[in-house]
Amino acid sequence: MYEDQKYPLPLNLAIGDRMYWLSTGAYTTTYSAVEFNGFPPLKDYYL
Repeated sequence: MYEDQKYPLPLNLAIGDRMYWLSTGAYTTTYSAVEFNGFPPLKDYYL
């Protein structure tokens, strides 16, 4: 499905810029809460 959709990124995208995903599928909880594939859990930010 993702191969059929094109998501152009801004040409001025730089290291440190934030990106947001509205949907990530079945593994959202897994990769955000535990060391998925050796990566540390994602940080939470609250306003």
